[in-house]
Amino acid sequence: MEKNVKHNSAKLHGLAGVKIRSRVMVAIFSISMLLIGCTEYMDGYVKPAVIAPPDTTTPPDTTTPPDTTTPPDTTTPPDTTTPPKPTVIINPGRVNLINGQVQQFSCTVTNSANKTVTWSMLKAYGSLSTGGLYTAPALIAKDSIVTIKAVLNANASISATAKVNLAKTIVPNDSVCFTKQILPLIIGNCAYSGCHNRTLDGVAPLNTYTNIMRLVRAGNPNSSKLIEVMTDDEDDIMPPEPLDPVPQADIDLIIKWINQGAKEKANCN
Repeated sequence: MEKNVKHNSAKLHGLAGVKIRSRVMVAIFSISMLLIGCTEYMDGYVKPAVIAPPDTTTPPDTTTPPDTTTPPDTTTPPDTTTPPKPTVIINPGRVNLINGQVQQFSCTVTNSANKTVTWSMLKAYGSLSTGGLYTAPALIAKDSIVTIKAVLNANASISATAKVNLAKTIVPNDSVCFTKQILPLIIGNCAYSGCHNRTLDGVAPLNTYTNIMRLVRAGNPNSSKLIEVMTDDEDDIMPPEPLDPVPQADIDLIIKWINQGAKEKANCN
């Protein structure tokens, strides 16, 4: 009886040891399966796939880096350029004139809102209007040059000049002498006895320079009463009919004398 008890006890110890060893083996196997990447299923073991080595490369940085470039300056920079200087140009810049002729000057002004100018002559010879109209002297003693100047009113330091070349007045060699040529002609055609040798029809005797000049406009024969009555084709013609009219050659000589200035004592040497 005791022997059977001992035998059964040993048998029980043996079974317990087998169970313990079995459980240890299962635990070891399970740990092994976990270590090699296997999975234990209730219906069996599945062979693990090929194990790839761990990726030790650094993944690329997909974040957008900050923009460190300087943005373009879109503001309008201040204008540091120097404005263009005003200019004045006189037109024409040079002209040739003789005695009594006129010339209108004008100005071209740029880079100035105020385009008005002041006209002047550097040396007065002839006349110059405030509008730039130049008139040459009636008698030019020698060849001369007149400088015309225009100053910009907006800036007195800006100006321009023009030149006027004046030619000496040429007195014709066939100048007419009043006392030697004109007075005898008028007395012979008008101031003879019974006509204008005395006051007649309100006209003083035509036998002196002073009285004759009452009918003459120097330099303008067309406006001279003396020429008008000598060339009138109406009843006012002098001398009156039936007397012969003044010869055309004598009228031409009187006209020449008037055009030359109708002087009393000039051109008689």
